[in-house]
Amino acid sequence: MQKVDYNARDEYAMIQNYKVLQDCFNKLKIDKYVEVAKLVKGRPLDNMEFMQWFKAYWDQVTVGQPIADYDGPSRRRICKTGDMKQSGSGPAPRGGAIKAAGAVASAPRAAPAAASRAPAAAGKIASPGDRDQMDKLNHQLEDLRIKADGYEKEKDFYYSKLRDVELLCQTPVICDMSIMRKVQEILYAATSEDGNRIMRETQVEIAGREYTEEELSQES
Repeated sequence: MQKVDYNARDEYAMIQNYKVLQDCFNKLKIDKYVEVAKLVKGRPLDNMEFMQWFKAYWDQVTVGQPIADYDGPSRRRICKTGDMKQSGSGPAPRGGAIKAAGAVASAPRAAPAAASRAPAAAGKIASPGDRDQMDKLNHQLEDLRIKADGYEKEKDFYYSKLRDVELLCQTPVICDMSIMRKVQEILYAATSEDGNRIMRETQVEIAGREYTEEELSQES
């Protein structure tokens, strides 16, 4: 539970959570592949199908009976970021609503003054310096868009590679090879530290010793 981020908000943190889940499935010999790429997008249908499977598996194992000694809040408190934090999206206190209503009521009285200033603001002509600054910002924005597009394509490229390796690890006969089981363990490791540890242990077990990245680069 210490590896789980119960307050995950970004895609990276969610993927780490699903890696922990998949690792648990593998250790418990539960034959279920977690389609992380779909689930992190938050589409209702994909998540509903996954939760339906989860509920069916729960009912099958527990025969529909609750676990008497399970304390959900206590378990969540030991997570990486503790129990779920308040999102702040709930209804505002009554006093705040009254203040907001008062602000709305006073708005029409301030409107004439704002309206009288509008023509002057609208008639203001941008200086050459302002236009240069705007052009510079537009160029920077376009550069960022191009870089973001490149990062997205690069992410999809490497994800497809990892997916190919994952499918190879799940292929009958091949999945029974000890080296492929180690590769799968690395793929599903919850942290980069765990993956690196498994890699080094596998080097010692099969190759006889650990190899550094520099050594392997020279040999290739």
